[in-house]
Amino acid sequence: MWQKLLLLVCLLLFAGKVYAQKQSLKTFEAPRYNLSLSYPDTLLSLPPPIPQSLLFLRKVDALHPTFNIVVQPKIISKKKSSLKKRVRKLLASYREVGLTDSEVVEYHEVTVSGHDALSASLTFSQGATSFRSHVTLVPLSNTELIFTYIDTSAGYNKNNALRRLILSSISLPSSQTEPLTSPTAQPTKTLWKGLGAIVSLFVIVLLWRFSKNRDSAS
Repeated sequence: MWQKLLLLVCLLLFAGKVYAQKQSLKTFEAPRYNLSLSYPDTLLSLPPPIPQSLLFLRKVDALHPTFNIVVQPKIISKKKSSLKKRVRKLLASYREVGLTDSEVVEYHEVTVSGHDALSASLTFSQGATSFRSHVTLVPLSNTELIFTYIDTSAGYNKNNALRRLILSSISLPSSQTEPLTSPTAQPTKTLWKGLGAIVSLFVIVLLWRFSKNRDSAS
């Protein structure tokens, strides 16, 4: 019996390896921030909807999931905030832009290309559709890199592997240099509001596109 199980495991591993080999990857680079990453060709790169957005991806044949990277001025603080306090600010930013039913599912510290980062997952809704997002905030020398994955609640677990794939491919120098033009520093509260507004904007744009396509088809 154990021999059959071992054979089955080997076949599954082989199938996964073949699938990975067939999947082509594209490369994105942002020289200003010394940032590079890879993403599968099953994702489509769309024009960023806001100036602070470096990259906006979604599935080629679907509206969800979406992946985006935003750069904002680094939070101004005399002392380092606790992880719990940073998560509370993140949640508040969602609620302040109208996502009043937002809730934190989980949060923890992670490392992204050698940099300590905050990783948090939240739920919220727009109309009758429930969403789940995963936000990773990577503090650099004078900016913050914000990587956000948004999906419907039903599709989140299925597509979460794509988030992990992209996040693990991010390359940043160990000692982040200043960008060519340093962003103007902003108060902490404004930054967190901006983050929530960005998430809300992406969701609203996607819902608008979905409604427009549906009306055109009818």
